[in-house]
Amino acid sequence: RTEDSDDSDADEAPQEQAGAPPDTVTVLVGTWNLGGRACPAIDLTEFLPVDAFDMYVIGTQECEGTPGLSMSSARPRWEAKMQATLGPGYVVVGKHGLGTTHLACYVRSCLRERVTDVRVGHVITGLGRIVTNKGGVGLSLRFGCTSLAFVTAHFAAHPEKIKERNADFHRINAGLAPLLCPPSGDKGRNGAGGGGGGAGGGGEGGG
Repeated sequence: RTEDSDDSDADEAPQEQAGAPPDTVTVLVGTWNLGGRACPAIDLTEFLPVDAFDMYVIGTQECEGTPGLSMSSARPRWEAKMQATLGPGYVVVGKHGLGTTHLACYVRSCLRERVTDVRVGHVITGLGRIVTNKGGVGLSLRFGCTSLAFVTAHFAAHPEKIKERNADFHRINAGLAPLLCPPSGDKGRNGAGGGGGGAGGGGEGGG
């Protein structure tokens, strides 16, 4: 199953005027494996240069807690840390988590109305496609008339696992595609289901 993010409250992207220039947006995409450590107390401005981009999309893996278990207690602290770093000029437009893997998107407040059709989903690749220590988390949105999709993933470690990592990449890619990129005829608030075992979506939004 899948649902678009809770805060994607507009049904359609605004129509561009004829002859208008294409949408332009600057995006910082970052990823950070915290190795099971707690939400860092350090200044994040080196990682998240404030007011330098219109949109920040940040993926984290192993953020506090035991891999395979929920990071529900750590997730709000990490989100609050990123929000405090970026400041009141940015709002979260979508977020989603799988175990200790997390993905969040922040956009300038003045551009919030340009963001529509936010969708989130995940694919589990852990043991038996049940254990959530490995897998991928995705988020897609429309900025004006431009579609964007982002994925963060946590794969099996060590060189001898390359075949497993490659297989999991293809499984995540195939599982997230129908969740984040439904058929063009789908105008509803719910994305297309699919992706096989271990795939799913859930609405988490803010702002």
